[in-house]
Amino acid sequence: MIEIRKIEMSDYEKSAEMIKTTIMTSFDNLYSELLKEAICKKYDLENFILSAKEIEMWIATEDNKIVWIHNPAQADAYAEAFLVEIGGIN
Repeated sequence: MIEIRKIEMSDYEKSAEMIKTTIMTSFDNLYSELLKEAICKKYDLENFILSAKEIEMWIATEDNKIVWIHNPAQADAYAEAFLVEIGGIN
């Protein structure tokens, strides 16, 4: 069953990694490695923690895996939800 809830500190690392994985996969044929790495830098754990403390983020979990992240502050600039392979990230 999918559970939707506010993000918690214990979710930060997995969430940041999920976003970076999604960026690298989604932009694979669109941008150079250097540009993708620069975009991902915004989601380093330290930067992600700062953002998560200021912005009300939501996640969806299924079987203890994060399968969706919603950041309303970036909904216009980036995809509203970041999805990875079926099953999410452990």
